[in-house]
Amino acid sequence: MAPQKLPALTRGEMAILSTLVVQERYGLDIVRTLRDKGQVISLAGLYTTLMRLERDGLVTSRWGDEKAAVRQGARRRYYSITGLGERALRQTKAVVMRVLHAVPNVARVSAVLS
Repeated sequence: MAPQKLPALTRGEMAILSTLVVQERYGLDIVRTLRDKGQVISLAGLYTTLMRLERDGLVTSRWGDEKAAVRQGARRRYYSITGLGERALRQTKAVVMRVLHAVPNVARVSAVLS
């Protein structure tokens, strides 16, 4: 059996998956974590991307155990990265690092732009 081809990830997909490496999270937690790291994403954009990542087998989701009445709102849906998602993230990171290392003086250029 041939190994499964890993999808190429967008910057947003990489950012979302990277928040799920350490622990499962719900939508608003993902948005806050990304915002704290300087990556802004809307809830609509997040959920669209999460649905696509789940369809592609890169994340799984489950409904939280908390009751809506206790939270005074809807139940949370928690997302976790899958093994395939971790492999896709590692592969995309490796490609990005190879490209950056191939560009002479990229560290100096990015320091000037910061």
